[in-house]
Amino acid sequence: MPENWLASLKPPKRKKAEQMISLMTAWGAPDAEEWVESEIEEDIPQMARFLMLRGLWSEIDAWRDQSGEWVSRMKSTAEEDPKGYFADAGLALKRMEEVGVNSDDLGRVARCVAYESIFSVLHRIDEGGDPEVEDAPGWALAEIDPKGESTGRVVVGLHEDLLSLDPSGREGRVV
Repeated sequence: MPENWLASLKPPKRKKAEQMISLMTAWGAPDAEEWVESEIEEDIPQMARFLMLRGLWSEIDAWRDQSGEWVSRMKSTAEEDPKGYFADAGLALKRMEEVGVNSDDLGRVARCVAYESIFSVLHRIDEGGDPEVEDAPGWALAEIDPKGESTGRVVVGLHEDLLSLDPSGREGRVV
Protein backbone atom coordinates (compact mmCIF):
# COMPACT_ATOMS: atom_id res chain seq x y z
CA MET A 1 0.00 0.00 0.00
CA PRO A 2 1.41 3.42 -0.86
CA GLU A 3 2.34 5.20 2.37
CA ASN A 4 0.37 8.27 1.36
CA TRP A 5 -2.82 6.39 0.46
CA LEU A 6 -4.59 7.09 3.73
CA ALA A 7 -3.29 10.66 3.89
CA SER A 8 -4.46 11.28 0.32
CA LEU A 9 -8.11 10.62 1.22
CA LYS A 10 -10.48 13.48 1.88
CA PRO A 11 -11.29 13.84 5.61
CA PRO A 12 -14.67 12.04 5.65
CA LYS A 13 -13.35 9.11 3.62
CA ARG A 14 -10.11 9.04 5.64
CA LYS A 15 -12.11 8.91 8.90
CA LYS A 16 -14.17 6.01 7.55
CA ALA A 17 -11.01 4.21 6.42
CA GLU A 18 -9.36 4.71 9.82
CA GLN A 19 -12.45 3.31 11.56
CA MET A 20 -12.46 0.32 9.22
CA ILE A 21 -8.74 -0.27 9.80
CA SER A 22 -9.31 -0.12 13.56
CA LEU A 23 -12.12 -2.69 13.32
CA MET A 24 -10.19 -5.00 11.01
CA THR A 25 -7.16 -4.82 13.31
CA ALA A 26 -9.32 -5.59 16.36
CA TRP A 27 -10.81 -8.57 14.50
CA GLY A 28 -7.30 -9.90 13.85
CA ALA A 29 -6.93 -9.11 10.16
CA PRO A 30 -3.34 -9.28 8.98
CA ASP A 31 -2.51 -6.24 6.88
CA ALA A 32 -5.78 -4.51 7.80
CA GLU A 33 -4.76 -1.40 5.88
CA GLU A 34 -4.46 -3.36 2.65
CA TRP A 35 -7.90 -4.94 3.12
CA VAL A 36 -9.44 -1.51 3.73
CA GLU A 37 -7.65 0.11 0.82
CA SER A 38 -8.99 -2.62 -1.46
CA GLU A 39 -12.50 -2.18 -0.09
CA ILE A 40 -12.46 1.58 -0.58
CA GLU A 41 -10.51 1.83 -3.85
CA GLU A 42 -11.78 -1.29 -5.62
CA ASP A 43 -15.25 -1.51 -4.01
CA ILE A 44 -14.61 -5.11 -2.93
CA PRO A 45 -16.45 -6.15 0.27
CA GLN A 46 -13.23 -7.08 2.03
CA MET A 47 -14.58 -6.72 5.57
CA ALA A 48 -17.34 -9.22 4.78
CA ARG A 49 -14.82 -11.53 3.08
CA PHE A 50 -12.49 -11.40 6.08
CA LEU A 51 -15.25 -12.02 8.61
CA MET A 52 -16.55 -15.00 6.65
CA LEU A 53 -13.08 -16.54 6.37
CA ARG A 54 -12.25 -15.83 10.02
CA GLY A 55 -15.43 -17.61 11.07
CA LEU A 56 -14.67 -20.56 8.85
CA TRP A 57 -11.23 -20.92 10.43
CA SER A 58 -12.93 -21.19 13.82
CA GLU A 59 -14.87 -24.13 12.41
CA ILE A 60 -11.74 -25.70 10.91
CA ASP A 61 -9.67 -25.35 14.08
CA ALA A 62 -12.48 -26.71 16.28
CA TRP A 63 -11.94 -30.17 14.75
CA ARG A 64 -8.41 -30.18 16.15
CA ASP A 65 -9.01 -28.21 19.33
CA GLN A 66 -12.09 -30.17 20.42
CA SER A 67 -11.05 -33.58 19.11
CA GLY A 68 -11.52 -35.36 22.44
CA GLU A 69 -15.14 -34.19 22.60
CA TRP A 70 -16.28 -35.09 19.09
CA VAL A 71 -14.35 -38.37 19.01
CA SER A 72 -15.94 -39.43 22.29
CA ARG A 73 -19.40 -38.29 21.15
CA MET A 74 -19.19 -40.08 17.80
CA LYS A 75 -17.98 -43.33 19.39
CA SER A 76 -20.70 -43.21 22.03
CA THR A 77 -23.43 -42.43 19.51
CA ALA A 78 -22.27 -45.26 17.22
CA GLU A 79 -22.21 -47.73 20.10
CA GLU A 80 -25.77 -46.72 21.08
CA ASP A 81 -27.07 -46.95 17.52
CA PRO A 82 -24.75 -48.83 15.13
CA LYS A 83 -27.13 -48.03 12.24
CA GLY A 84 -27.43 -44.30 13.03
CA TYR A 85 -26.12 -41.53 10.85
CA PHE A 86 -22.34 -41.72 10.45
CA ALA A 87 -22.19 -44.63 12.90
CA ASP A 88 -19.60 -46.20 10.61
CA ALA A 89 -17.29 -43.26 11.34
CA GLY A 90 -17.83 -43.56 15.08
CA LEU A 91 -17.05 -47.26 14.97
CA ALA A 92 -13.96 -46.58 12.84
CA LEU A 93 -12.82 -44.02 15.41
CA LYS A 94 -13.24 -46.64 18.13
CA ARG A 95 -11.11 -49.13 16.17
CA MET A 96 -8.45 -46.48 15.55
CA GLU A 97 -8.20 -45.66 19.25
CA GLU A 98 -8.03 -49.40 20.06
CA VAL A 99 -4.85 -49.68 17.97
CA GLY A 100 -3.27 -46.61 19.58
CA VAL A 101 -4.30 -43.62 17.46
CA ASN A 102 -4.98 -40.81 19.91
CA SER A 103 -7.70 -38.18 19.62
CA ASP A 104 -5.13 -35.41 19.06
CA ASP A 105 -3.92 -37.13 15.89
CA LEU A 106 -7.50 -37.77 14.81
CA GLY A 107 -8.19 -34.07 15.35
CA ARG A 108 -5.27 -33.07 13.16
CA VAL A 109 -6.56 -35.24 10.33
CA ALA A 110 -10.13 -34.01 10.83
CA ARG A 111 -8.90 -30.40 10.72
CA CYS A 112 -7.30 -31.08 7.33
CA VAL A 113 -10.49 -32.71 6.05
CA ALA A 114 -12.51 -29.75 7.35
CA TYR A 115 -10.18 -27.33 5.55
CA GLU A 116 -10.40 -29.27 2.28
CA SER A 117 -14.20 -29.48 2.55
CA ILE A 118 -14.60 -25.78 3.26
CA PHE A 119 -12.18 -24.90 0.46
CA SER A 120 -14.25 -26.99 -1.95
CA VAL A 121 -17.50 -25.35 -0.88
CA LEU A 122 -15.99 -21.87 -1.20
CA HIS A 123 -14.63 -22.72 -4.63
CA ARG A 124 -18.07 -23.95 -5.65
CA ILE A 125 -19.69 -20.75 -4.37
CA ASP A 126 -17.07 -18.67 -6.19
CA GLU A 127 -17.86 -20.51 -9.45
CA GLY A 128 -21.30 -18.92 -9.33
CA GLY A 129 -22.95 -21.79 -11.13
CA ASP A 130 -22.59 -25.35 -12.28
CA PRO A 131 -19.90 -25.35 -15.01
CA GLU A 132 -21.39 -28.53 -16.49
CA VAL A 133 -24.86 -27.07 -17.04
CA GLU A 134 -25.66 -24.28 -19.48
CA ASP A 135 -28.58 -21.86 -19.17
CA ALA A 136 -29.26 -22.79 -15.54
CA PRO A 137 -29.62 -20.68 -12.42
CA GLY A 138 -26.49 -19.89 -10.45
CA TRP A 139 -25.72 -18.49 -7.04
CA ALA A 140 -23.82 -15.75 -5.27
CA LEU A 141 -22.89 -14.81 -1.72
CA ALA A 142 -24.06 -11.24 -1.16
CA GLU A 143 -22.91 -8.70 1.40
CA ILE A 144 -25.49 -7.12 3.68
CA ASP A 145 -25.15 -4.10 5.94
CA PRO A 146 -25.54 -4.27 9.74
CA LYS A 147 -29.30 -3.76 9.33
CA GLY A 148 -29.60 -6.76 7.00
CA GLU A 149 -30.05 -4.72 3.84
CA SER A 150 -28.24 -5.70 0.65
CA THR A 151 -25.27 -3.52 -0.25
CA GLY A 152 -25.42 -4.72 -3.84
CA ARG A 153 -21.92 -6.15 -3.60
CA VAL A 154 -21.10 -9.82 -4.13
CA VAL A 155 -18.52 -11.56 -1.95
CA VAL A 156 -16.18 -13.47 -4.27
CA GLY A 157 -12.77 -15.11 -4.24
CA LEU A 158 -13.16 -16.63 -0.79
CA HIS A 159 -11.32 -19.83 -1.69
CA GLU A 160 -8.35 -17.76 -2.83
CA ASP A 161 -7.67 -16.36 0.65
CA LEU A 162 -8.75 -19.22 2.92
CA LEU A 163 -5.33 -20.78 3.50
CA SER A 164 -3.52 -17.45 3.98
CA LEU A 165 -5.93 -16.51 6.77
CA ASP A 166 -5.03 -19.44 9.03
CA PRO A 167 -5.06 -17.62 12.40
CA SER A 168 -1.78 -19.30 13.34
CA GLY A 169 -0.13 -17.58 10.38
CA ARG A 170 1.32 -20.94 9.32
CA GLU A 171 -1.07 -21.72 6.45
CA GLY A 172 -1.95 -25.14 7.89
CA ARG A 173 1.66 -26.10 8.59
CA VAL A 174 2.88 -27.36 11.99
CA VAL A 175 5.89 -25.04 12.01
